[in-house]
Amino acid sequence: GYGVEGGGYIPPVFTEFHWDPPATTARRFDIAAANAALDAAGYARGGDGIRVDPASRRPLALRLISHANQTWDAQSAPYIKGWLGELGITVDVQAVSDDLINQATTAGNFDLAYSGWNTNPDPDYVLSLQTCASRPNAQGTGATPDSFFCDADYDALYAQQLTEMDRAKRADLVRKMQERLYDQVPVVILGYDNALEAYRKDRFASFQVSPDPGG
Repeated sequence: GYGVEGGGYIPPVFTEFHWDPPATTARRFDIAAANAALDAAGYARGGDGIRVDPASRRPLALRLISHANQTWDAQSAPYIKGWLGELGITVDVQAVSDDLINQATTAGNFDLAYSGWNTNPDPDYVLSLQTCASRPNAQGTGATPDSFFCDADYDALYAQQLTEMDRAKRADLVRKMQERLYDQVPVVILGYDNALEAYRKDRFASFQVSPDPGG
């Protein structure tokens, strides 16, 4: 009850801009189908059951970098490790400080990494994180997103939504951007966790929630 299963890039609390993949294209959790796809792609299992890259002949052994101070990471990492293990892929979970995870991801020195964003009622900023211009530079500095995503179609949609004055048309462009992200898979949205906060009623009253209602 403390979160919602992931889908589109914008959380469902922002109903105007949220997008969910339709049933025809939504990715299913199917270990058997994933194994069959890897078999068909030529990633055969070695004698130890670990799959081997057909080009390099190296075993599929990935590092998953997680935030040492995030309960979400600690609770979900064993599931990810276990599921990928069922596919013949070993995963080494490395819980590190925020500074180290930021250094590794902006330098592109990782296989898998946890990340997350807070979303404002207006989605422009979080959408901008996935544009070509937001990628870290060659020195591994200058920006924050760790997807290294750069897509001409996404950028074109971003530019359109930035100048669209009709709110309904802009919301449609934002949903198309999320559809493009989902199709290209630079990131996988695991879930939308709820931020739990407590306030003293005798000290605070009449908070303006955002979005209203439901914020």
